[in-house]
Amino acid sequence: MSGEAGRRRETVLIVVNPISGKGQGRAILPRVRRGVRSLGYAVDTVITRGAGDARRAVETANGVSAVVAVGGDGTINEVLNGLAGRRLPVAIYPAGTGNILGKELDLAASPQALVDLLRDRRVSWFDLVEVESATAPSTAGPSARFHRRFAAVAGIGFDASIVRELSSLREGSIHMAYYTIPILKVLATYDFPPLRLEVDGRVVSEGAGFAIVGNVASYGGPLRLVPRASSDDGLMDVCVFRKRSVWDFLRYGFGVLTRSHHRYPDVHFHQGREVRVSSESPRVPVQVDGDNAGFLPATFRVLPREVPILAPRKKGGPGGALEV
Repeated sequence: MSGEAGRRRETVLIVVNPISGKGQGRAILPRVRRGVRSLGYAVDTVITRGAGDARRAVETANGVSAVVAVGGDGTINEVLNGLAGRRLPVAIYPAGTGNILGKELDLAASPQALVDLLRDRRVSWFDLVEVESATAPSTAGPSARFHRRFAAVAGIGFDASIVRELSSLREGSIHMAYYTIPILKVLATYDFPPLRLEVDGRVVSEGAGFAIVGNVASYGGPLRLVPRASSDDGLMDVCVFRKRSVWDFLRYGFGVLTRSHHRYPDVHFHQGREVRVSSESPRVPVQVDGDNAGFLPATFRVLPREVPILAPRKKGGPGGALEV
């Protein structure tokens, strides 16, 4: 649909996590609403109260032309999962702690920048990655399967243990300092169970200590664990840290912070369309976009150009303009 008269009949769904960014999501909501309405759209608003709300809001939305996600990477992840294959354009207001996709797309955290996205209707066609993992450790008996899509990054082992620990402590919004205690606790207790990785049916590592599956280069903040990853190439990028001790992890951490880990002989990189990760240990957790995602064994599959995400003109990507 095109033209001002057509757009007046269209509705934009705004999904807001009110505790993202120390309450930033709730604070900017009135300005976001006014900005979207200034373009001639009707507005539906959902303010989330807990996990799963954002996903359900998008799943049950009918007759909307676009979705605005106001929150962090976890909120955006739920919105993308709620699309369930519908290729509705998504506009992001980065209001979280890590804001991985916000950094990837060079998005400004301002209502006017969001209005510009909806007005210009430029898209970056994003690959998504679908993960299937166990909902419970194997020692718990037969487990149902966990299915989730993600746009940014998954971690297997160490960082997923930190996410799980943080989740058990979290109350309300978080910032980077909240990670200190979970990191120290996991460093003191984690035993680095060996990981087995297959990429497109080929075994690439036996006995690795830690692995990242990335759809984008950023891991959060200044960290770039898979620096060559691209969100529109139809491939996942995998970074494998082979050694399995706290001291090796600290060495790897220094390499990541200085962006020199790609020079380490025991850090390997791979690309593929399907990645399978398993372990002899029964309790190796998985995280995607900063949220718990079950336990190994896990299979990751890329979904090429699955979702149109609105992006600034300079980041318009191959999709070009899109009428919403």
